[in-house]
Amino acid sequence: MIHKLQFGAKILLCIVAGFFILMAFDVFDIEATIWEQIGGFMISISPGLILIGILILFWKNERILAYLCFGFATAWLIFIIVKGNLPDMIGGILIIDIPLVITGIILLISSKK
Repeated sequence: MIHKLQFGAKILLCIVAGFFILMAFDVFDIEATIWEQIGGFMISISPGLILIGILILFWKNERILAYLCFGFATAWLIFIIVKGNLPDMIGGILIIDIPLVITGIILLISSKK
């Protein structure tokens, strides 16, 4: 049972990374040169790629992956607070932070097996 929870938490992390990657395509709707759009796309896609890289590197080490999920959730929350649009980004916090915290909790509990 615990292995299924670990795998489900890792899949949830993939879904969050996929959400970041999907939202990066929104940059092509702005009016700018193609190079500015590509640059904006690379900046926007980087959180998703970082999450996928972290997941690949620490697939077998659930405790480190759990701490990195907590760290990523904290960094996202700080980014939203510092950016200054916290009330407008409640949906973003719910979509990103809650799954990351849940993933971190599941992986941390399952690493103590």
